[in-house]
Amino acid sequence: IKTSALDDLDLPLCVKYGFLGKLVLKIPWKNLKSAPVCVEIDELHVVAAPNADVAFDEAAYEERMQAGKQKQLAAHEKLRRQRDALIAGSASSGASKAGAAEATSSGFATKLVTKIINNIQVSISRVHIRYEDSSTCAHGKPFCVGVTLARVAAESTDEQWRPQFIGEEPRLVHKLATLDSLAIYWNSHDDPVTVTGAGRAEPAPLM
Repeated sequence: IKTSALDDLDLPLCVKYGFLGKLVLKIPWKNLKSAPVCVEIDELHVVAAPNADVAFDEAAYEERMQAGKQKQLAAHEKLRRQRDALIAGSASSGASKAGAAEATSSGFATKLVTKIINNIQVSISRVHIRYEDSSTCAHGKPFCVGVTLARVAAESTDEQWRPQFIGEEPRLVHKLATLDSLAIYWNSHDDPVTVTGAGRAEPAPLM
């Protein structure tokens, strides 16, 4: 996980360390209308810290600034193309027909995306998110707060909470969530985690 993962949120935090063990995305391309999309995440470790606790990296800062500028330019370019398309469409004699065809295509895509979201299945296992701070408290006393989670999963169900694929657009979408071994801790005078050669943070998640 990149250290700049939180930059877009404009928070006074940065990712000191991040590790994702496995990410599996199962997409039934031939059966999107009748089978769910499954997302599986296993072993997610994140250590965050205040910006003041992390040594300033000029090269990384310049890279993030450049990436931000590129995103802004891409957004402006997209808006410009949309504006030009609207102007060209209004001036064209066949704009109404093209607009109707585009609306039909857009409506189909919207229904398909809605069905995918309604039926998506998510499973996240072995999560450890930790915040370390050695500069906020008076006298420089370090502390850390964290969350550990063995597993969280969510799937669509019928009105009786039985797992089921949702076909037509329902009036109400039922989602069954399972939460296993959620824990929160707060430690004072705790040493920061260290990264081992295997790419994992120590101490290990409390699970």
